[in-house]
Amino acid sequence: MKRFTYSIFVTYYVIATISCSSLKYIESQTRNTRLSIDTITSSFERFDISGYRQMKDSLRKTGSIHDVKQRIGKIISFDGVVEYDNDGHLIKEIEEKFHQYIVNIRLDTNFTFSKIYNDNGALISKGIGSWLGFSVGKQYLFSENGSLEKVIDHENGYDYPFEKVLAFCKAHHIKLTKGTGQYSVSIRRSKYGRKTNSASQLKPVWAISIPNYKKRGYQIFFLDAKTGAFLSKAVFPFPGEIDMK
Repeated sequence: MKRFTYSIFVTYYVIATISCSSLKYIESQTRNTRLSIDTITSSFERFDISGYRQMKDSLRKTGSIHDVKQRIGKIISFDGVVEYDNDGHLIKEIEEKFHQYIVNIRLDTNFTFSKIYNDNGALISKGIGSWLGFSVGKQYLFSENGSLEKVIDHENGYDYPFEKVLAFCKAHHIKLTKGTGQYSVSIRRSKYGRKTNSASQLKPVWAISIPNYKKRGYQIFFLDAKTGAFLSKAVFPFPGEIDMK
């Protein structure tokens, strides 16, 4: 019994120590995202369609058409305009899709501030999301006449912040990189608990999914959304696959 208790203590001490250093690193990397969460407001705005079209015409005249070898400044892409910094990092893109204008502003490696406008240039939605599969802060939705229609607080029920979830991944050597194959790592806000007739029995959790090609499924870590406590891990088959074992 004493030996078992000692093992638990040592494991907890190592995880806590690594997480502390990992958290400091993550906070420095996501500082811009945290500042943006605190500064984005519910103010309404319009997309300058005329100015955007003039910019595209100017880029065409200068021959700034998208080329994988050219990654500096503003360039016309397949469905809009992309902008790179002097180091070749994507910092902003404007997409024209489904009769909408979508403006994505890169905040850091994992997060993007997105604004969606309708074909008349009126703002429909704005908020911050991650390619990993979750949103942060508040998302603002607007009606066609420009009035604020709905506010979604993605942090509601999640006292354990995303910075600590990313630090957990770093401490446990979970690489947050887009997969080159069909499956990729993801982090999502989810629900956890036994299936009952009452939805109140389910608690909010962070679900970290990692592709495990040997087991042909995702290995998922569940963290309590309020405390960050590790709840469990499980393996779920890839979509479309049936475990015959």
